Amino acid sequence: MARALSALRGASQHGASAAVLVSGPMGIGKTALLAEICHQAAPLRFQVATSKCDQIGQVWPGAPVIALLRTGPAPLAGAAEYEQITRVIAEPLILADRIASRLEQAAAAGPLLIAIDDLHWADQVSLFTLRTLISRLIGLPVVWLLTSRDSGVFSDLDGHERVKTEHVALAPLSGTDIVALAMDRLGRVPDERARRFLDTADGNPFLAGQIIDGLTRPAADREPVPAELITTVVSGATLTAIPRPNTTNAGKNVVQ
Repeated sequence: MARALSALRGASQHGASAAVLVSGPMGIGKTALLAEICHQAAPLRFQVATSKCDQIGQVWPGAPVIALLRTGPAPLAGAAEYEQITRVIAEPLILADRIASRLEQAAAAGPLLIAIDDLHWADQVSLFTLRTLISRLIGLPVVWLLTSRDSGVFSDLDGHERVKTEHVALAPLSGTDIVALAMDRLGRVPDERARRFLDTADGNPFLAGQIIDGLTRPAADREPVPAELITTVVSGATLTAIPRPNTTNAGKNVVQ
């Protein structure tokens, strides 16, 4: 967070371009960090535009970058200008030029924070447009805040000498931090059974939160393994061992 705030202050006070590139596995806290940085940008009088790449709902090539222009209570582009930009969606070169022109005008009025979440799902047009925009807006008070599970996606975006770049690789929480999180949510010190479940989160705050949510249910409604954890694992999280009570061998756990 300190490095992100430093980038924001540099853009606000000195008109310096910057990029904050956040990487880490699913559930590690990238989206939460992005939201907090956007929140912190408001007191610094930043115009904030946010967007999110989607693995499934890719409406049109370039959509995540185009959508930036109409987000928030004070969109960077009016409805008429936005419609004109969408009309050149099939022409990536013209599209990038039109968006760059709009962002240049916005940055002339004050510092700008452009935040895009889940860049690992970005389409090729979005990545091309983003590269073009970063180059075109060098020297303007623009901070690019990008998150991705795969840091490799940043390789073509952080090579500009005049853009101060901060790489933030989020690491798993320590066991002590996970226990503290559980204590805060449960209102008590987690017992041995709860700690075994929490260990399977491997320091991932999202997975730990799912486990804790399951443990907060009344004992009569509690499942051997919290349903939220099972759903998360099925949706793509990687856990190698989840302890479950063995109904055929009392007193032992088996790995499913």
